Amino acid sequence: EILLSDPDLMDNIDDKEINGSHNQGGTLKKLISKMGEGSLRRLILNLSILNICVGSFNLPINMGYASLYIYPILIIIIGIISHWTLNIFSKIYYRYKKVEYEEIIKEFLFRPIIFIYYFLMILQNFGNMVLEQIILYKLICDIFIKLDIADENFFSRTKNKYFIIFGIAFFMLFPLFQIKTIDKFNKNIIFKITILFIILLILLINYISLFIINFYFNSSVKDKFKINKEYFLFEKNELFNSLAVLFYLFSYHDSFLELFQILKVPSQRRVSKIINRAIIIDIIIYLIIAIIGYFSLPFDIIKELIIFRNVEYEENHIFNDWLMTCGRIIYFIYLIFDIFKNYNNLRIIILISICGFYREKISMNLIFSFCALLFASLIAVNFQYISEFICLIGALCSSYISFIIPLIIYIRENENSEFHWKNIFTFFLIIILFVISLSSLFFTIKKIIDY
Repeated sequence: EILLSDPDLMDNIDDKEINGSHNQGGTLKKLISKMGEGSLRRLILNLSILNICVGSFNLPINMGYASLYIYPILIIIIGIISHWTLNIFSKIYYRYKKVEYEEIIKEFLFRPIIFIYYFLMILQNFGNMVLEQIILYKLICDIFIKLDIADENFFSRTKNKYFIIFGIAFFMLFPLFQIKTIDKFNKNIIFKITILFIILLILLINYISLFIINFYFNSSVKDKFKINKEYFLFEKNELFNSLAVLFYLFSYHDSFLELFQILKVPSQRRVSKIINRAIIIDIIIYLIIAIIGYFSLPFDIIKELIIFRNVEYEENHIFNDWLMTCGRIIYFIYLIFDIFKNYNNLRIIILISICGFYREKISMNLIFSFCALLFASLIAVNFQYISEFICLIGALCSSYISFIIPLIIYIRENENSEFHWKNIFTFFLIIILFVISLSSLFFTIKKIIDY
């Protein structure tokens, strides 16, 4: 009881010891053993996989636009900044015991900024709902075409597009949103990890194999893989958009504060472990997906998410696309459950921002889910640009929620003088991130208008 009352004394005690048993199996047994509620490993994995299955599949495109040598460095830099801003919230919790983003804003910033935060969170979660509905539609198209259920002409008709998107929304998602136990299932870390592992494994098998085949057996492709000046070039407009995608991928700050309510013995050292390992895991996974996805096919056909790319374009290709079709089916299942998470967050934020409290009512949930799916489906039908939508969410929402606002809070919270080098550095970093955010928003909107 004395140990549990002082989190700092628990830093070096393993999760199993907290639960009442001792760790005797070494590192391997510790990794594969059951992860209890609030355990360190469970929360590390839960934080690190928040955005992997959506935004990361856009990375090979960004790698092509932002240069082979520049983009990996940008991934690491944005990861480091995200690590810093997560630690800002961690220190605020231990110093002021604030566990809600709204409470932190009230403490250190102006109260009207809370409404800006609510607005950005509503946009982010609603945007994720629309984004995932667009991806679900494209997955249906690819799967049905591969299984010879329908052809491309069928999906090109506007009437059929409406039928599929609204069919998914109201015959699949709407009934799912009414099941109370679905939230518990959606929080099952084993389910998420298994789905993610299978999808990434399929992608790696396909694209590593394709890279090897092309590099050694196809001279025309091999010439495109030679190191040349093109790898150093980048498109200015697309560089900003590529950074917006990274803002989206490293945005977990609204979910991060929940760790202090879930983690057993939330000492500062244990929370630091979660931050460090989650960021490292994400950086490694993003680099692998970006580099392998980029090199697997010549850049002139890297124009969409790698989960949608057809790998049967070469005459001497020795395997078919059935493995990718299986990956798309698994990805479809994952998104069906993940979209509920965004809907649930959207519902809670709107009720708290408008009513000042959250109350669970079946009738309210029916009306709310119907309206949310209706508006999301209408946008999804008329907006089919996945990469641009990710850029919009990253530039308009994630950059402020997870980077700019936490850095402003840092300047207001720390005890250094206004002209201390740390505050000056942070101030200039805020300006740079603000310019990147606005530039990305401008170039993305311009790109959509040009379409």
